[in-house]
Amino acid sequence: MNQIEQRLAALEASRTRFRWVCLLSLTLFPLVGLMAGAGLQKGAGNGGEAVSSRLVTRSMVVVDDQNRPRIDLGYDEGIGPHVFLRDERGLPMLALTAPRASGIVTILDTQGRSVAMLSRSGSGDGLVKLSDSSGRTIARIGRWAGQAEPGIEFYPRVEVDSEQ
Repeated sequence: MNQIEQRLAALEASRTRFRWVCLLSLTLFPLVGLMAGAGLQKGAGNGGEAVSSRLVTRSMVVVDDQNRPRIDLGYDEGIGPHVFLRDERGLPMLALTAPRASGIVTILDTQGRSVAMLSRSGSGDGLVKLSDSSGRTIARIGRWAGQAEPGIEFYPRVEVDSEQ
């Protein structure tokens, strides 16, 4: 019987320790939560939301409700600073880039080919370029390489003989 009494005493002591730990936890956790919430509210001046005056990052991706990328904002060594607006499938449809000393607005089709582009040409003038669905240039407005004066050019559609 001595062994059973020892086991019961140990069980009661364990149960008492468990009650004290629970009581202490139930008292301290809400207190810690209140203190943390007060610390977050301290710097907020617009309805209780914390606002940072500066965010520093190399890139940022905004996703939709299904966690698909919809907007990319960032910097890449190859293309410079950029913003890509994506469709429901995540494909870029509009690109804003600033490579070197230029700025480019590009509208893309579903295969990622440029169908319209507004940019600064190599001569420093504005340039608008339109392309067909296969990526061939169909019209240009502005001054481009090898051009002395600004101009407008339309390119005829080249028909491919299907019997060859």
